Amino acid sequence: MENVAALVSKKFIGQFKKWQLELSQYGYTNFSQVLNAKNYGVPQNRERIFMVSVLDESFCYEFPKPMPLTLRLKDVLES
Repeated sequence: MENVAALVSKKFIGQFKKWQLELSQYGYTNFSQVLNAKNYGVPQNRERIFMVSVLDESFCYEFPKPMPLTLRLKDVLES
């Protein structure tokens, strides 16, 4: 699941936790983290919350490590 980072703000965290609880009641293990596109090669400051849910409880998901930004916005825009 991917959504705006505000989903884990004070206003919406209760709903987010409800989703996680419901999924865990179905046997899913949830991993969540706020990631910013600019840390993954996209020339845009865009924070999002990502949640990965897996049925295999022995599986430990690790979010990708940030990488240096090598592009600028003008490098990807059409002329």
